[in-house]
Formats: sequence, structure tokens, C-alpha cells
Amino acid sequence: MSLSVDSSQALSLRMEAYILQLSDIYQRWMAWLTATELLSIDATPETVGQLQERGLSLITELRDALEGREQILDSAQQAGWTATTLRSLAESLPAWKRPRFRAAFDASRQQLAQLRRLHTATWVYLNESANFYNDLTRLISGTVAQHVYMDDRPRECGGHLLDACL
Repeated sequence: MSLSVDSSQALSLRMEAYILQLSDIYQRWMAWLTATELLSIDATPETVGQLQERGLSLITELRDALEGREQILDSAQQAGWTATTLRSLAESLPAWKRPRFRAAFDASRQQLAQLRRLHTATWVYLNESANFYNDLTRLISGTVAQHVYMDDRPRECGGHLLDACL
């Protein structure tokens, strides 16, 4: 199959621009996740609102980037390439022979793997923090759930933490 050098170069340039866009989003997403973790320690309504806006903005940018990915794949298909992923498309382009082009793909893959790990760790941390603060609030307010063995005890036996009927 004889594919145009111009279309190959155009696709290579678009893919390089896409990888740069992903790298930029990656850097800002990492900063956002770090700020989200710090927010669990020192939050104000203003900072929560700002962080939420930044998160929504990042999601919008990521959706736009994914749309750009689909456009690249559609353009490749129209130009005669049969790749279904950016990686397979990149490997079929003459630009793949350039070490810098390959390195950009590998760096992007590593960044996304690191982002997935950090995103999961942040979610676990925030979930556990929320559970802790929820339990602490219930303890302070005196609404701690009774132990399962105290369910049939009358209220006058004592508090939720100690059974005064013993």
C-alpha cells in the first residue's frame, strides 16, 4: 500500500501534539490530585470550590483530548491506515524510526500509568479520611452505633460505649 508522505508527516505531527497535550494535562492532574490530598487536612469552602472547578476543567480538557485522539484515528483511516490504536498507528508511521518519537510514546505511557496509581491512591486516602471524619463526628456527637451484642439492652443501661448493666 502506497501511502502519502504528506499524510504520514501530518499524522506524525498531530500525534506529537496530542502527546504534548496529554503531558500537559498529566502535569496539571498530578498537581490537582496532590492539592486534593492536602485539602483533606486544611479545607475551606473557597479552596474546595476552586479545586472542584479545576477538576471539572481538567475533565473537560481530557474529553477534548480524547476527541482529538478519535480525530487522529479517523484521519489515519481516511488516509489508508488500518490502525485501531494510536500506538499501532505510530508504529506504522515512518516517524516511528525516530528515537524521540518512540521515547515520547513511552514517556506518555509511563505518565499515564503513574497517574492511574496516584489517582487510585488518592481515592483510597480520601475515602479513608472521609470514613475517619465521619466516625469521629459520630463519636463526638454521641451517635456511635451500638455494638451488635447490645441491641436488645434497654437504653437506661448506660452509654453506647460502655454497658452499665454489667
